Amino acid sequence: MNAEGQWIIRRAELEQCRKEIERENRSAFHLLSIYGLLVSLVNYIVQLVVVGEGMPLFRSGLLFAYFSLLIFIDQCVIPESTPFPTVKMYLVHAPVMLLSILLGTVWDRTHQATTILMIMMFLPAFMIDSPLRFFGIQALWSALFAGLCLLVKKPPILKTDLVHALEFFVASCALMYVISTVRLQSLRRQVDTQYHLTHDPDTGCQNRIALEEKRADYFGQEKLYLIGEMDRLTMVNDFYGIEASSIASRLFTHTMMELFGEENVYIRTGSEILCVCGGAALEESLAKIKQCRKRLHAFAFDRKKIPMTCSFGYVTGAAKDQNHFQQMLQLAEIYLHQAKSAGNDQTRGAAFDFETFRSAAAESNATSAQSYEISPLTGLPRLYYFTARTGELLENVVDVSRRPVIGFIRLTRLREYNDMLGYAQGDELIKETSRQLRRAFYSRVICHVTAGQFCVLCYRSEVEAGVRHLCESLRKFSQGAVADCKAGFAEYTGSEQVTTLIDRARMAQKSIAPYRGQHLCFYNSVLDEEIRFHQYIESHLDEAVEKRYLTAFFQPIVRAETGEVCSEEALVRWNDPSYGLLMPYRFIPPLEEKGLMYKVNLCMVDLVLENFRRRKADGVPIVPVSVNLSRKDFTQCDMVDEIVTRVDRAGVPHGLLRIEITESAFIADQELLKQEIRRFRENGFKVWLDDFGSAYSTLNLLEDIDFDLIKIDMQFMRNFTGEGKNFVIVAHTIAMAQQMGMVTLTEGVETPEQYELIKKLRCDLVQGYLFDKPNSYESIAERTKSGEGLRFEREAALDAGKGATA
Repeated sequence: MNAEGQWIIRRAELEQCRKEIERENRSAFHLLSIYGLLVSLVNYIVQLVVVGEGMPLFRSGLLFAYFSLLIFIDQCVIPESTPFPTVKMYLVHAPVMLLSILLGTVWDRTHQATTILMIMMFLPAFMIDSPLRFFGIQALWSALFAGLCLLVKKPPILKTDLVHALEFFVASCALMYVISTVRLQSLRRQVDTQYHLTHDPDTGCQNRIALEEKRADYFGQEKLYLIGEMDRLTMVNDFYGIEASSIASRLFTHTMMELFGEENVYIRTGSEILCVCGGAALEESLAKIKQCRKRLHAFAFDRKKIPMTCSFGYVTGAAKDQNHFQQMLQLAEIYLHQAKSAGNDQTRGAAFDFETFRSAAAESNATSAQSYEISPLTGLPRLYYFTARTGELLENVVDVSRRPVIGFIRLTRLREYNDMLGYAQGDELIKETSRQLRRAFYSRVICHVTAGQFCVLCYRSEVEAGVRHLCESLRKFSQGAVADCKAGFAEYTGSEQVTTLIDRARMAQKSIAPYRGQHLCFYNSVLDEEIRFHQYIESHLDEAVEKRYLTAFFQPIVRAETGEVCSEEALVRWNDPSYGLLMPYRFIPPLEEKGLMYKVNLCMVDLVLENFRRRKADGVPIVPVSVNLSRKDFTQCDMVDEIVTRVDRAGVPHGLLRIEITESAFIADQELLKQEIRRFRENGFKVWLDDFGSAYSTLNLLEDIDFDLIKIDMQFMRNFTGEGKNFVIVAHTIAMAQQMGMVTLTEGVETPEQYELIKKLRCDLVQGYLFDKPNSYESIAERTKSGEGLRFEREAALDAGKGATA
């Protein structure tokens, strides 16, 4: 999620939390009155036993009368939804405090004060407020009590009262802090749960559940119901990928929320957005639509301008009841479909009329599975039709006892298939997939989401045979090519929304490890926890960067010939207050998927630069350090400019920072990375090719791009012996790289035998657990100063610009 979406979500959460606190304090107002009545009754009894009859007893009875009056006011005078309940809590508490202070000092000089101590202690248990403000108010009352004691009480009683006042002041403040903290945490969890139930996690926009909750508020009011949807989103998905269409959808949603107000905008199904405005706001709404289209026309992805358009349908009128409300939305949706059929950037609508609705609905039902709701490539319905149809079936037709499921099926290697055989053959593969899905799940509801993605509604007992049939059919059709599929399924238990089940099925599909022969996965509670974890990581990344929860660990890179440390690799760790120390494999995948890793990698650059400063101050040897970058980093910002600016601001020579880019990054956008690598090298940075020899290995990279060093992937160290095939591959890779003028580094070296073999092959540098695991700077500094750590090359930092150190 981008920063704008996080800010929208956070602001809504805080506002909702504030309302919950006010509601809690309003309820506490009622409890305070009852509890005060009981306390005053107990105090009356204490006065009767200790003092006997007389004025003290009469005055303590005033408290009982006051709380009795307060209960009457609370029940009969103050409205249920009173504003500023926290302030009113303090106000109704003030006469009690003043009365109890006078009762314990001026009006009763000969006895120890008890009333004030009882009153001081019971307020924190009822009210949620800022500890600082509570501390100030309690301090004011305590000071008033202490001052009056000094004026009217004799030393023995005075000393006891002052000590008790101090003890009870500290106790009340501590009690307030503990109780408020616990209650606020509980409220935040409650608000967070409610918020994510009623809002889209990706954009912060209200969803259909929120609309259901607020629907009755619109009855009887003249409103404009405006439904909008982006045009050509499927085309963007097909040609530029899911990431591009997701970014465009978020831009559309956030723009509508900004123009029409967050509280008036809802996500309905798929990419449809509903806005509910005042009935007289048609001209104003049409002007806002123009502003929205202007922003979409300027949309760009991956440095390519992709002008987007959107269509709208609307109705105006006052909904009388739930049925009338649904008819108005349905007519607005029909107008939207008419607008989309008329072309791009179209708007259709009118005042609601029942006859118009009836005729339009009849016409729409006759063509609902045609035109724009049918994929021209596969002949299958689109996702919107699938969602609407499946929702009806689950509610009214499907036999829940047979365990209905929704499946998300994806052709996992479609890009490679297109690259190998061409897009025409790729289209044939998609068509074949749709044909085999119809056979595998005969008479079930199937849709074509986009490109190589499909959804299906069926029963659980049909899943395994259906997926097996699909996989076998695709293998026969592709005739040895790279066609493959993965399928995730989520079970309907009677309450889930269709979109929720699709998201769960998609998560199950994504959880299947590549290249393992597994094709099917069912959604379970473990995946549910994984979804929450991913959402947590995405929403807390900025906080982790700001509060330095992200830390840098350093693994040494050793010169093979001497065994001395000549460089280090910076590896990120996330020390989270809720989840503890997180390793990269836990948090990098969700951040990579959302295009947020650039924030982590820039933070790592800052940490490495700070580490150089600390080493210089502490007298710890300085060696060049490498940082890892991913392909998406270069599409999210100008990474070269960002790093150059940071390094120059820190006053660090460019030669001390190495740039590592994994070989797999080049499969998607080789031209962009070639350009950015050239810019890095022109600015004096060394660029390393990481994980050479991994799954996407292509030797033409070494011909087309100038690298300073290649890191031979650690997988070659498995079963690495002098007679194995891995030995031959590594030997020729080292020789080839050195003949091309590149430094070589073998990672994953874990045994002395592997080290000796690598030295025989004349590899320049080695890295692995044989020498050391990644460590924090503090650990490295401590061991270096004590002489227990690895020996550093003295010339490593001075020779940072030389090719030998890469």
